[in-house]
Amino acid sequence: MANYQEPRIMLTEEYDEEMNLQEKAQGCTQNHILNYYPHTAKRKNFIFENHFVIKENKKIVSHVGLFPLQAVADGATVKVGGIGDVATHPDYCGKGYMGKLLNYSVIKMKEREIPLSILGGDTQRYRHYGWETAGRKIVFHLTSRSVKEIKAGKEFNLRGYEKKDLDKIIEIHEKESLRVKRSKKDYEKLLERTQIQVWIGEEKESYAYAVLDKNQVIEFGGAPLLVAKLFSYYLNHYPTANLNVHLPYKDSQILRTLYKISSGWEIIPLGMIKIIDLKRTLLSFKDQIQKKTELFGIEKGNAFTLKMIDSHQKATLIIEDEIKVEVNGNSNVISLSDIEMVRLFFGPSPENLLTSLFPLDFYIWGLDHV
Repeated sequence: MANYQEPRIMLTEEYDEEMNLQEKAQGCTQNHILNYYPHTAKRKNFIFENHFVIKENKKIVSHVGLFPLQAVADGATVKVGGIGDVATHPDYCGKGYMGKLLNYSVIKMKEREIPLSILGGDTQRYRHYGWETAGRKIVFHLTSRSVKEIKAGKEFNLRGYEKKDLDKIIEIHEKESLRVKRSKKDYEKLLERTQIQVWIGEEKESYAYAVLDKNQVIEFGGAPLLVAKLFSYYLNHYPTANLNVHLPYKDSQILRTLYKISSGWEIIPLGMIKIIDLKRTLLSFKDQIQKKTELFGIEKGNAFTLKMIDSHQKATLIIEDEIKVEVNGNSNVISLSDIEMVRLFFGPSPENLLTSLFPLDFYIWGLDHV
């Protein structure tokens, strides 16, 4: 293979060349990428050590980006490696470059002790590398007819986002039990994305917000009734036939409210997930698992070993007063392929194993997507 270089970390002087590759591979202008993902794509926000490239004949022909996230799952922090900006120049497709870069990204995640990875993409494309369509979110479909019983009233005000609203949005979103940790600067950058609309609903001392990408509500928050009024007012005053509202598939007051005012709903996968490190993944979710053992009255002293066949990983989960995770196995072994283990952990799991403990609750809001 003439003048081929192995995968490596991108250099600062290669920024413009990589952006041009994205334009070629995705069939869009460079400005589209900069406007759609300013929080990651703009040069000032670009973290070069998280971008990996392959060069052939002295030019970048393939690229994969790693976007480390700290997900919050019921109070616990889970390190997650988001994969994005996957691009190969059309003239160099079919040479296996994407696979080499994905494998390289897995090596980097292991080095950084990131136990879990997520991406958005085609199952047939990424399953071969261990990512599987999994996780759960619910999408409610709202129409002006379905929300007609919700009356906003004269005291309700709907307006666009202003910088003065930032602290209130942060306060609301930080109450979500499933989310990604963000700094104040992160919030500012995410809300700069030019393709989104951010709406603010106010009534007396109550406050709600919603982030729309066309008719998809990718993030929202606030008192459930005020959120419902925001959606009702929007549908009855703006030329939109419907809204599709995305949120975690986990019982909450807002989920119950949306059941009542939706014309329909569907449960769909969160994305494509890969378990990079089995033991660290279990440790990250051990508090959630502990709560489930108490809820379902699972007898203490039970232990079982989970074995991932493809990556040769195993970890033993021990049910005690405090959940323990060890690498030593026992005789109670559950062996699954890597992608079957992802489905067991995050659903849907046709194997129907350990249903008291799994699936685990995990969510990335649409505003955090790359």
